[in-house]
Amino acid sequence: MQPNLFAVFQNEIVAKMLDILFVAAPIWLPVLLSVIFWRLWTVYTFIWAERKQGHTLLEIRLPREISRTPLAMEIILSTLHITSGESTFIERYWLGKRRPWFSLEIASLGGQVHFYIWTRTFFKPLVESAVYAQYPEVEIYEVQDYASELRYDPETTAAWGMEYQFTKPDPYPIKTYVDYTLDKRGEKEEFKSDPITALLEYCGSCEQSGQIWIQILIQSHKRDKPQVGTLFGKTTWKQEAEALADKILRRDPKTKIPIARTQVGEFAFPGSPILTDAEKHAAESVLRSIDKLAFNVGIRGIYIDKPESFKPVYILGLIGLLKQFNSVELNSFAPAIRWGYAYSYPWQFEKLRWPRRARKLIRYYRERAYFHSPYRQRPLVLTTEELATLYHFPGGVAMTPTLGRVMSRKAEPPSNLPT
Repeated sequence: MQPNLFAVFQNEIVAKMLDILFVAAPIWLPVLLSVIFWRLWTVYTFIWAERKQGHTLLEIRLPREISRTPLAMEIILSTLHITSGESTFIERYWLGKRRPWFSLEIASLGGQVHFYIWTRTFFKPLVESAVYAQYPEVEIYEVQDYASELRYDPETTAAWGMEYQFTKPDPYPIKTYVDYTLDKRGEKEEFKSDPITALLEYCGSCEQSGQIWIQILIQSHKRDKPQVGTLFGKTTWKQEAEALADKILRRDPKTKIPIARTQVGEFAFPGSPILTDAEKHAAESVLRSIDKLAFNVGIRGIYIDKPESFKPVYILGLIGLLKQFNSVELNSFAPAIRWGYAYSYPWQFEKLRWPRRARKLIRYYRERAYFHSPYRQRPLVLTTEELATLYHFPGGVAMTPTLGRVMSRKAEPPSNLPT
């Protein structure tokens, strides 16, 4: 016989607990309401401050020939590594200020591939000067936001998107342009292997009715993590990378002296331990990344088309879009579990749930949301070298026919022109 529900609440223990809860309400209720109010207040001040800032989308149109290596993009990214803007408590929680973030984007609109940089309007001159300083041949235009022009309707639009995450901790770097020997100048274009060309070819293969959006959101890295074994101590990303390098090189974290491991125990010895080629490469990559500036990063991709011309093969292309940057002994990209691949079973209600998720993903893309409200996720940490590998302006090695390029080179006017 089922127990009466009211009888459960009439239980003496439950009744005493409810009495205590109500009696203590003057203590816990103000605390709860204060937490809720503080949360809403910080979101409100942030949204108010961001709307006041204004934002701009810049399109970079490339020339036919680019002789610069991805190191030029590293210098641009170093210029965008801005840590100011939220230094004080008043700035952050009363005025709603946050340190700036930028969006590096590659979009295929009807098969035509475009390079974009999204920024606060205040930083537009900084972005333009940084790009022109390294790539004087390019042309930069302020354009209408292509993402804001789309209105998602499941009846007339089919969309699929995802975000990317690491398979290993952040200190493990990905395969960069240095590993592809793109840092060497003077090498002929026909002998170069630029990993970004695979991404551009995928975008350029899009149908005329479709669109492919690739977004890399970056913000200077300042976030610290609680240090293990301490109450108030914190460890930075660089400290984690140094600890990883010590682990690979088998050395003591304090003395940096190599440690030999035997069946008897551990002891320090002069000289270097014998490492495999994979361990040497991993240690070299980690140590090289320590000297670079780091960014918090969020990466997402979306494929959009009409329902009748939507091709699922482009979904597979998105899943494997960044595989050329993966490394077995280092780090790799994988689809983020929070968005999933697809709904495989009838009880998952794919036709009802996925349109809602697609609408949210397009909204987050349009608002460039990843680090703050309305969408906040734990970001990846990538160095300028890794980011310059993912996003740079390719030279002649990129033969994608739909990659728009400026037909003629700009030349300086003669110095003897009459004024």
